[in-house]
Order: sequence, then C-alpha cells, then structure tokens
Amino acid sequence: MQVQRVGPRTLLQVAEALEAIVCRCVGPHGGQVIFTKDTGEVSISRDGRRVLASLVLDHPVARALLGCLLAHCNTAGDGAKSFVLLLAALLRGTRAACRAQGKAGPHGRLAAQQVSRWLLSFQEEVLDGVMRDHIAPHTTALFSHTSPAESRARVRRLMEGFFCGRVNAAHSKFLAEIASDFCFRWTCKPDGADVLRLVPDRFPELHTAVTGLPIDRSHILQGLVIHRDFAVHCPTDRPLNALAISVPLQTSLPMEADGTLIITSSLQLCSFGSWVADNIERTVTSLKELQVKLLLSSVKQSDLVLYQAKRAGMSVVECVSQEELSLFCLLAGVSPFADLGFWEGVGGKHVAAVTFCQPVVLGAHRYVHVGFPERQGYLPHCLVLCGPVPGLTAQCVSAFGDAFRTLQRTSESQGRAFGRDAEEGLTDNLVRSETSARPGAVLPVGGAFEFLLHHYLWKHSFESSCPETKMSCRLVAEALLNVPRQLYLRHNGHGHFLKVRTNFISCLRHQEVVGSITDGPEALESLACKYQLLASVLQCAGRLLSVDTLIYTTALGLRDKSNRDDEDDET
Repeated sequence: MQVQRVGPRTLLQVAEALEAIVCRCVGPHGGQVIFTKDTGEVSISRDGRRVLASLVLDHPVARALLGCLLAHCNTAGDGAKSFVLLLAALLRGTRAACRAQGKAGPHGRLAAQQVSRWLLSFQEEVLDGVMRDHIAPHTTALFSHTSPAESRARVRRLMEGFFCGRVNAAHSKFLAEIASDFCFRWTCKPDGADVLRLVPDRFPELHTAVTGLPIDRSHILQGLVIHRDFAVHCPTDRPLNALAISVPLQTSLPMEADGTLIITSSLQLCSFGSWVADNIERTVTSLKELQVKLLLSSVKQSDLVLYQAKRAGMSVVECVSQEELSLFCLLAGVSPFADLGFWEGVGGKHVAAVTFCQPVVLGAHRYVHVGFPERQGYLPHCLVLCGPVPGLTAQCVSAFGDAFRTLQRTSESQGRAFGRDAEEGLTDNLVRSETSARPGAVLPVGGAFEFLLHHYLWKHSFESSCPETKMSCRLVAEALLNVPRQLYLRHNGHGHFLKVRTNFISCLRHQEVVGSITDGPEALESLACKYQLLASVLQCAGRLLSVDTLIYTTALGLRDKSNRDDEDDET
C-alpha cells in the first residue's frame, strides 16, 4: 500500500496543469481543443466541461477536482473554465501566503489546512453580506414586468454571453436568438420563470437532434415531436382527441393458475378468437364514442388492435417512451390510462385535446408531430437542433441544455443543493448556495462581477479587525482577477486588461452606472451563476486543502488477478 503526502504544492501543480488547458479557449476569442479518440474519431470543442471530462486523469486530486467541477456544472449549467481559473489562482495565493509566513513542509500543510477552514466559513461570514450590500445594487433585473420587449432583449443578451464562450463565434448570435425566442414562444407572460422550471428538466424530450444539416437550419416547432412513427395513420386536418395509455388494448385470455392456456378443441380455439376480437371491438367502440382519434401507447399493440383502430379511423403511435408519454400528459393536462381490462373507466380526465397530429420528417427519420391548444397562458414548443456532423450536433444540444439550466438558475430566488457525483467524499458536503439578490439579477460580461467583488472585498479587508478575515478577503479578491486577466490576455494582451480595470474602477469611484465594459456586444451574465461558481470553488478549495495524505489501494479482484498473472509468468 502506497502512501503519499499532499500539500499546497501538489494541489497547485494539478490545478495549473488543467489551467494550462482551459486558458487557451477562454472567452469569445478563445481557441478550440482537438481530441482524437482510440477509434480515430476527431472531436473539436471549446466547451470547458466537455474538454475536461474528455481527459484521462490518473491523479486522485485531479479526479476529485473534476468531480467538484461537474457537480457545479450540473447545478449552474456553465462555468467549467472559470472554475479551473479561480481554483488555480486561489491555490496559488494560498501557497504564496504560506511561503510568505515562512511555513513549508509539514508546517506548510498545517497552514494550508488552517486556510481551508477559513475558506469554508468565508461564504457565510463574509461573501453573503458583501453580495447583498454591495454587488446586488449594481445589477439589472432580467425580466421586466412592464416591458416584454425589454425582457426579450435582456434574455437574448444573456444567451449571447453564454453561447459566445461555448460555440463558434459565427453561430453564437444565431443560437442565442433561437434560445431566447424559444422561451418566449411558450408564454405570453412578461417573464418566463414558470417555463424555465420545466424546460431544463424536460429538455431531452423537447428537442430533436438532426445530423447532416448546417447549424443555421435549426428552428422551433410549435407543439411536441414524439420520436416514433405512426403504426396506423389516419390523416385529419381538424383538432382531435388523444388518449395516452401504458397497457395493451387486447385483454389477456383466461388462463389457469400456473399461467397456462388449455385448448382442447378447434371449436374452443375459435371461441377464444371470437372473444378476443369482440372485446377489442367493444374497446375501440367505447374510445370512438369519446371521439378519440389518436392513441399514444408506451407498449406495442397487437395486429388485431391496429386493424380495428384503422377501421375506426384512429391513428396509433406505439412504443412511445415513458418520458415522452408523461410529458405529453403534462402539457395536455391529462392522466395516462393504465387500468388493464377496464376500458369503461376511460373518461374526460384521460382524453387530451390536440390541435393537430401529422407526420414530420427531420433528417433521415419520420416522427409524429402533435400540437396543443393554449392552456393557462402557455403554448408548448420544441426545438430542432441541426449540425453537419454528429460531434458538432451533440455539442449544440449540450450547449442548449446548459443554456436553459443557466436561465433556470438565474430566475430562481435561491440556490439548490448540489447533486451527487462520483466523488462523494467532496461533493456530498457542498453547501446549498443562497443569495439575497433578487431573482433574475444580471451584470455585463467582461469582468464586471470580478472587478466589483475584488473592490469590495479589499474594502472589507481594511475595515475588518480579524486577521483571518483580512487574509481570506485578499486571497479571494486576488483570485477573482484571474478570470478577466485570462479573458483579455487572449484578446489584446495584458495592457488591455489593466486599461479596462482602471476605467471600471474610475467609474465605480465616481458612482457612475456600471455599463458595458467590453468593446463588443453588450452581453450579460447571471449574478446567481457567478455567485454559485465562487461558492463552489471555495468549497472545493477548502476540501482539497484539508487533505494531507493519499492512500493508494488495489481492489481485491484486481490484486488476485495480478497475483495469478505473476504465477503464470513464473511457470
């Protein structure tokens, strides 16, 4: 069993190795990373989470760091590259602080563990108050209750800020326009908060990926695309009633207790056949009386059922996934019918009103496209996302899913708990991040959040009489600048970063409104997501710095196999 001591130097080496990778693709002017798989497939991406998750990481610290990063991305939807930049700068500052105090070796590890305790308490003791009292007043509300046009414009700018760091610059504005348009086509209300609670969780069912077409062929469809073809299609151009079921229409034959069916004569066989046919005909007739013209089934129906449905002019879609069936019922406001053999119980609560039902060809596949009437102020839509090759299509889909997660996080009044991750030792203890900033608070992109928080943390450090608070504030404040520094370094060099920062501080001191601080479009970023990012980094750094020993173990099965291989080599 191998034992290895871990100190600030080891943690910093791992973080800086990852920083060297992601800093090449930071911001709208960043480059892309090319990966080659064992199969020869080439993948090109500038998505930080995709880049880091594709790496083969052997070091336990690197895997633990990646676990924390993925847990954060699952919550906020974005921020993988900024996570690494912040964490590396924070660990760099921690090691420099320990060395400045003349502490190295075992004493350095003890000092780092002390810093870890300060960082774990920093959020509650310092950060929340600074965010509430100093950062929140500089923000703008994403949704305007008096101007729907202003709300649409701000959501589009927020999406531009998101996509410019995730996809090629040639497509970022187009995708941002589709994402914002998609949200507002769902609802006529001034804000889309209710929609944003549904779309991220149901995004796999609300989009269709199409490979072989340019990205600019992506579009929005009214209604829902069910990713199955018709088993029976009876065209109609009028509104119709639909029924969602999760059981077969054909009732099972009467069997013995052990599940066997005993047939003693051809007359009995004919009798059973007639009984089944009559039962199906009665069931279809009862559905016809309810004016059901579309049957959505999560199970496969028998040929006899399809025949009777065809005679009754009823379209049938079978083998629909449970997720799509439940979404259909949710959007239509009905319940699926699952009472086998009791079709007389089908009633109004099971029958959905559908405005249209027609086939739609997307790429090389034909699907079923259904529409819904407006209900409670909402009109469902779905997305068709295109890409020339499978890898680019998958990146586009992933970016949209994360964009809606970011919108959801922005519109929430408070944070959610982190989800579990494979690295349970670190991610299980990540805290619920809450901020008193109003829902939908946004800031200009380009470092506004980092410059503001850096300024007010330094101010707080001068006002505080606690040495631990002073040190924590200065560590975090200096680490924050690493994000805009890398952003501008890749564009116009270090001098441009200093110029932007100086102008920003000048405006702040003269109490001017914080506006756009970049030369490009006035994109926005979410205060809630930036706060969640910093809270995640503080928790990750605190947990990593509290570790002082790595113990390498071998699983029992692998050890036994290794011993057998050694014995075979000796013989």
